[in-house]
Amino acid sequence: MTQPHQLQTLIKVSVAQIKCIVVDSNQSVAELTDAFIGIAEIIEKLRQTDKSEAMDMDRDLHELYHKVHQGIVAFQFFDRMSQRLEHVTDTLDKVEHYQQHEQQDVNALLLQLRSALTSESERIVFDQVMNGHSVATALQSYLQYEQEQISKRDQDIELF
Repeated sequence: MTQPHQLQTLIKVSVAQIKCIVVDSNQSVAELTDAFIGIAEIIEKLRQTDKSEAMDMDRDLHELYHKVHQGIVAFQFFDRMSQRLEHVTDTLDKVEHYQQHEQQDVNALLLQLRSALTSESERIVFDQVMNGHSVATALQSYLQYEQEQISKRDQDIELF
């Protein structure tokens, strides 16, 4: 791959990472919305509980705990989003610096950028695009990987 082509491909990697962030944010916001609507409904139900319904309160409190936990997990998305955006801006800054100074080999730049990625999903997107796959293909690989991770986590969850 020629140096200008590699730099253009790095920009595609950044676009792919941003698209991954958008996909994740949409899902996370929906999960947060559902979790907090559920919390509000349980709180309202508990407010209206009389003594004869006290037995159901334990179940409702457990459900409330579960909804709060779902909200906390969904909030973790924002930490991931921040990290990814930092990687995207860092990549773009390094590409700009490289284009201005051309002081380092583009392959060294690519290795440096890849080694700075902290998650396997980011490395998957980077590798897919750098190997000539489209942003859409990289996004599909990302979504597949994330779904596999969710399935693994779901299998590891211990219910009370």
